[in-house]
Amino acid sequence: MRQIFLSLRDVFTHRTIRVYLMGALGSNVGTWLQRIVVGWLVFDFTGSAAWVGIIAAAEVLPMLLFSPLAGAMMDRGDRLLYFGVSQIFGLLQAVLLAVLSLTGLLDLRWLLIAAGLLGLIEGISSPARLSIIPDIAPRNLIRSTISASSMGFNLARFIGPALGGFVLITFNPSVAFAANAISFLPLVYLLFLLRRARARTAPPATAPEHGGIAAGVIHVARSPLLAPTFLILISTSLCLRALIDLVPAITGLWFANDPAILAQLTSSLGLGAMVGGLWMLGRPGLAGVMSSVLSMPGVSITAVAVLALTGANLWVAYPTLFIIGLSVVANAIGIQSLIHLTINPAYRGRALSLFFVVNRAFPALGAILIGFFADRIGLTITIFGAALAALAFWLPLWLRRQRISAHLPPEDNAATSPDTAQI
Repeated sequence: MRQIFLSLRDVFTHRTIRVYLMGALGSNVGTWLQRIVVGWLVFDFTGSAAWVGIIAAAEVLPMLLFSPLAGAMMDRGDRLLYFGVSQIFGLLQAVLLAVLSLTGLLDLRWLLIAAGLLGLIEGISSPARLSIIPDIAPRNLIRSTISASSMGFNLARFIGPALGGFVLITFNPSVAFAANAISFLPLVYLLFLLRRARARTAPPATAPEHGGIAAGVIHVARSPLLAPTFLILISTSLCLRALIDLVPAITGLWFANDPAILAQLTSSLGLGAMVGGLWMLGRPGLAGVMSSVLSMPGVSITAVAVLALTGANLWVAYPTLFIIGLSVVANAIGIQSLIHLTINPAYRGRALSLFFVVNRAFPALGAILIGFFADRIGLTITIFGAALAALAFWLPLWLRRQRISAHLPPEDNAATSPDTAQI
């Protein structure tokens, strides 16, 4: 606990990090507020759950197509500039929806177009957001900043939808879109100040390009440290994180589709994710991070297996989903920290864009596969099978944990970044 408190103190006493986290929290709350309202509008227009999925796919597909290109851009350009420009375009997209809603012109076609635009914007902004941490935080605070940022993102996932429900009941959708547009302003202003502050100091040396997108993938695949951690990320995303997207189906099949239970189960996941972020704040050094990356999948697998074997037992579902939320988030934070602290900076943007693609797309693919088999052989057997599949990926890596950890660089020789200027 003392280490967690000290890490939080160090993060929030650094003015640039503190302001960035507050700005990012506001922006993420606005984004989740808009998402919940868009989903409600789509169903209101169509009465079709399939169309809700189509709109979600329209957002995700451009994101996945453009994020590898954006990762290469981050390695050869100004990350702060790219991130700032992407936030401005996100603001304009929200303004467009607000104007269309106010004028009565908003329909399904515009929602589909807006979802595609948002996916394109996030395809650029997400790799930028992940890779600018060294521009904001000194090296000794990178890991704590990543953990605090993840906690803020998960907090926004609950504040935003709650505000969305309030806005829909009290006002109208245009208020939600306008609020989302306003939420971008503090973060855009912060990025402007940070770039101006950096211009007053010696500019960081530009890393050599080292090829394109494929070169970044090859670099990760050949790394004796990052290759196994990405294998862990792939297996947990496909087999374990996918269950997070399937909580509505679990509620429908096991708990009579009770919306109150759905909210409680989702809250259990979110609370676990918050605790997972706190847990990673308390991990000492690279060795502690690596230990969490290698061990947390075992915790997730155990929780998923228990969930499957106990079936429709609500009092088991609460703690197991809490543990799943904690362990998968801690694992993802650990892998992101290892990328920042160990990779050659020339490949950082591309490695983080690869992390984003796996972390975002593979859970959706896993949810489709698990849902397909659950409809045919039952949810219980399918979830237990997912736990066994994850075990088959993870156990060989766990048995090689000492050989993998031996490739960790000494703390003083970990990948460094230029000192950051405070605003």
